[in-house]
Amino acid sequence: MSNKKKMYKILITLSLIVMIVFVSMTFVVIKENYKLVKYREDYNPISIESLREGYHDVFKHAYNSLTISNNPSNNSDLNSYYLNVDPNEFKSLSNDLPQSGEEYIDAYMKYEDEMHKVKLRFRGDNTWHWLYDKKSFRVKTKKDDLVEGVRKFNFVNPREKSMLVDYLEAELAKNMGILTAEVQPIRLFINNKYVGIYLSIDQTDESFLRNNKRLPSNLYVGEVPGIWNEAHKWEKFAEYNVMEENDFGDLEILIEKVNQTKDEIFPYEIEKILDLDKYINWYGHMEISGSLHVDSNHNNKLYFDPSSGKFEPIAWDTFGFSAHPVPMTQLNIPLNLLNYKILKNPKYVDEINQVIWRYTNNNKLSEYLLAEIENIYDMIKDDVYADRYKDYVDFSSDGSNNSRIYTNNEFDESVSILNEWIKLKEEYLINELNKNNAYVSKEIYNNKKNEGLITIAADGNSGTKIEDISFDSTYNEGSIQIWRDININGILDKEDQLINENNIIDKEVIINLDEVILPGRKEVKDDRYSANMSCVLEPSPLEYQFIVKYIGEEEGQ
Repeated sequence: MSNKKKMYKILITLSLIVMIVFVSMTFVVIKENYKLVKYREDYNPISIESLREGYHDVFKHAYNSLTISNNPSNNSDLNSYYLNVDPNEFKSLSNDLPQSGEEYIDAYMKYEDEMHKVKLRFRGDNTWHWLYDKKSFRVKTKKDDLVEGVRKFNFVNPREKSMLVDYLEAELAKNMGILTAEVQPIRLFINNKYVGIYLSIDQTDESFLRNNKRLPSNLYVGEVPGIWNEAHKWEKFAEYNVMEENDFGDLEILIEKVNQTKDEIFPYEIEKILDLDKYINWYGHMEISGSLHVDSNHNNKLYFDPSSGKFEPIAWDTFGFSAHPVPMTQLNIPLNLLNYKILKNPKYVDEINQVIWRYTNNNKLSEYLLAEIENIYDMIKDDVYADRYKDYVDFSSDGSNNSRIYTNNEFDESVSILNEWIKLKEEYLINELNKNNAYVSKEIYNNKKNEGLITIAADGNSGTKIEDISFDSTYNEGSIQIWRDININGILDKEDQLINENNIIDKEVIINLDEVILPGRKEVKDDRYSANMSCVLEPSPLEYQFIVKYIGEEEGQ
């Protein structure tokens, strides 16, 4: 056979091999993509984008299988949990998803050399928790067999590549004094097989309150549309034993005030039932992390403190930080109806800004978080490298939220991106809070009454402190008073409040004002935030009126 024919034969053989590999890969990709069709009818499993991502997954899966041993070291700084379960029962959890995954099966859990009889099921509403190789789990022990004070465990598959976001947000919330679930990375083994790094997340129930030194009381969870209009759409995850199980009276008061109170008396009414200091701290955390993941019908958790008679929010599944590719998420995006009413009040916005400033000024935020990242990265790195099944959620624009495989190199890159994101976010917040302005927008003088009206406008994101105000005058003696025009009618009357008074010296007077004026907010519709309130509350000039009064016998101005 000639060399030329041999070459043709080799080329044809190679072409056939390539074609067979390509067809096989395409079959695998389409089969995997079709998993989602049952649960997302609008998902196109054979679109160019879904096929392209699917090919990437096949290559990464093969690469991980060849390069990752899935055999972690015996020496690890992470807690390890070992689940033992009958293989056939475990398989039954996937028989008819998602319903079959919600049925508990018998299992055993070993932790710190102690074995516990437990119940096990899949955990989570979304497909990435139970449709793919790496599942999320709910485990519960017997009522009389608590493990470090905990009965229910959530072992959650991290949804982003660094595996650090949920942990960092919980640590920041604790640092800010916010009631939050404990989040810790752990190693999970099922039937002695390493299944990877998971996040152990507290269940927000009675044991959660006990471990956080809170009195037993109602803990409400809102996860459906209409929760800010109807109390009974919330669920109780813990109960106040002096109230009936179906008694939502405390929550009904809160929702009534949110829906029916007029803006001018809202602060007075809402502070009777909501701990504003704790709420403002909680929302400051949301702004710092850039989170919009608590919305009108999702991730709302409230604890009613019977000692104060007020609600406090719980930081739960906020999923901010690098979950958004661009850290410059606009400020004052109302999350839900309660948050909308809070953000319409300039005083509350100013208090939120003060919380943000306290944690970001002088690079406090980045120094703290970057040190946390460095510490936890060193703790989890080797165990992540050994995790062959690690995947992340692709929150793509088509809404498929597919689970995608990634490599160890991508893990390291994601940690670097998270570090950079935090530094950029801190810089953005500092720049935004430094945007403030105050100017005199109107001056009117009435010679007959020896009175003047000064209107000062505040604009920007933050308040402006006016320390003093000076006047040039034709008066040689006497004094000048400055009054706060309480009823904004431009006339000095009994409702107005005297701020200060000073004598005229050489036809000039300087009066100490020591007044902080705050900008207003205007509502701008924005459908990008349809899960929240479909709007942004942007800065808007807010005017403050002061009345100047001459005290003396001269004529002038």
